[in-house]
Amino acid sequence: MIEIEELKKCLTETKAEVRQLKTDKIILEEKVDYLTRKLYGSKSEKIKKDDTPDLFNEAEMGVKENKSEPEPETVEIKYTRKKGKSGRKPISDKLPRKEITIDIPEEEKMCACGAKMEKIGEETSEKLKIVPMQIEVEKTIRPKYACKCCEGVKSEGVHPTVKIADVPPSILPKTIATASLLTYILINKFCDALPFYRQEKIFTRLGISIKRANMCNWTIKAFENSKALEKLMIKYLQSSFLIGIDETTVQVLNEPGKSPESKSYMWVFRGGTKENPVIIFHYDPSRSGDVPYEYLKGYKGRIQTDGYGGYNKISSDPDIIRVGCWAHARRKFFDAIESLKGLKYDESESLACKIMELINILYEKERYARENNLTREKIKELRNKDSSPILDEIKNLLVENVGKYLPKSKPGIALNYTLSEWNNLIRYISDGLILIDNNLVENAIRPFVIGRKNWLFYDSQDGARASAFFYSLIETAKANDLEPFSYLNYIFEEIPKCENESDIGKLLPMFIDRKKIQNYTMPK
Repeated sequence: MIEIEELKKCLTETKAEVRQLKTDKIILEEKVDYLTRKLYGSKSEKIKKDDTPDLFNEAEMGVKENKSEPEPETVEIKYTRKKGKSGRKPISDKLPRKEITIDIPEEEKMCACGAKMEKIGEETSEKLKIVPMQIEVEKTIRPKYACKCCEGVKSEGVHPTVKIADVPPSILPKTIATASLLTYILINKFCDALPFYRQEKIFTRLGISIKRANMCNWTIKAFENSKALEKLMIKYLQSSFLIGIDETTVQVLNEPGKSPESKSYMWVFRGGTKENPVIIFHYDPSRSGDVPYEYLKGYKGRIQTDGYGGYNKISSDPDIIRVGCWAHARRKFFDAIESLKGLKYDESESLACKIMELINILYEKERYARENNLTREKIKELRNKDSSPILDEIKNLLVENVGKYLPKSKPGIALNYTLSEWNNLIRYISDGLILIDNNLVENAIRPFVIGRKNWLFYDSQDGARASAFFYSLIETAKANDLEPFSYLNYIFEEIPKCENESDIGKLLPMFIDRKKIQNYTMPK
């Protein structure tokens, strides 16, 4: 009797182990297929029509369901249209031009009849020519003056014996760097992802010795001399109606109490207005929720984030309303569709595709509002009328399928994430100024991520903080339709002249007088 009970117990345990092994097998197959597609497949989140024809083409669905219906008669339609212009686009008129005339010899300008041929026209063509970077030495001469009559005796106690003009104010005093050189170096790194060590090689080829260490020191020193600008940018950020937040990893070698291999974080905040946005990068060794909480202390408004739990602390503040990001939810359903393509789980795939289709309809509504420049009130009206029923349909699908999929599978992850974030995700319909997703912040992070692939890490915390500031300045300038080189060059010349906070405030990308900025042009 005891043996039978033991056998039953053993059988029960074996069945449980088999179920667990099957579950693990499904999840592992899904992960392998998903990672393979991530590594070798398309990175776009767009779904091809061929992949899910029944969901994205109702007309085709109707044809398939009614195969017995006769095919419609086809009619050949002929029409004419103007042929489009072919060839390359014209070269910009803003570039300087150097004219080269290629004429025939004088003796060939004589006709066979003996008369001289007259010019009846000309043919022109344009090609681009590159002028290598030109570097000039700016030599400053300050004449000294002294009195040879009294040899300065009568000047004592009245004014200096020797008079000389003051040294012009500089963003980097006592260095060889002008505002334009500093701007060139910073734009190369923070706008064009060109590390300092590569720039050092470029300068060496031009016969100029500028070490990477010099560039690092100049960057940190320029940041220290521009901190007043950073404070005003943070102040402007905290006056925003909505602030989008995201974070990405960064490696800093010399951090107190951390190994060089450990991860640190670059936090990104985007606020301001639609016309005058502000983007701020903030370095911190931690990904803790204390970081955005302390950084935005005193802020009253809305924050838009993904579902990361670190944002729970700041959203617990009664003065802050948290808004979700539909792009993150959509991405998880897209991953679910991609992960199941090589597996035979039609039911799961159809659920993910159906929800993906509904989310795409939400985005179509937002695109319509954007393309038609709808007002804040009209956007809210459109969302309540058209988007709200779609949201209800998504919610019903999610609730109906809770528990049907493995929690660690891609469909299960997508379903549970969206349900857990639901209250935050639907909050965007309450106001026309709230965005459907946080993509603008992710777009602002992209230049940093591209640059990180080139320079890999920061050596010190000071370098990471300085880099965060210049990424902030450049990305904010770009978001306000300012050409980064021209903008940075101008403010580096003006910052040393500023006497108070009001003067500094006029240099912010949002408030700067654009007429004063001299746009960079190619040398003539």
